[in-house]
Amino acid sequence: MENLCQLRLKTDQTLSEDLRGTSDSETARELRSILDSFEARLACVFDEFCGYCKEAEKNGIENYPLYHWTKSVIDDPKKQQKHQRSFTIYMGAAAVYPVTSAQDLMAALEAVASGKNIRVQMVDTDPSKNPQPPAEFTNTGSGQGSGG
Repeated sequence: MENLCQLRLKTDQTLSEDLRGTSDSETARELRSILDSFEARLACVFDEFCGYCKEAEKNGIENYPLYHWTKSVIDDPKKQQKHQRSFTIYMGAAAVYPVTSAQDLMAALEAVASGKNIRVQMVDTDPSKNPQPPAEFTNTGSGQGSGG
């Protein structure tokens, strides 16, 4: 099975606001142009978390194993700031994709990020290589819930 990954951007507050809005700043334009050329898009992690919680509250939180953890993150002002500056990159409709598909996009983004307060990160999707929500926030108690 091919290794899967997810690309993420971490930015400063100003660029985050530009990317979350419709700002026409030079850096935001450069990033959007690169993403468009790869049929990719950014999604703010904080905004995605808010959407997950709203969906869970509408459909019943018992069906959303990460609800309590996600809700605790978006309700914490320090974590809000952190996650408002973090972006997931979708390629097409996919949140995860083969490493080989992501390498050229990562290189193009790193070229724009160079010398700016932008960090491009490739995250391995193997749960054993990533921090998991604390056990008290998962239905399983193992710290490894499923869902988004």
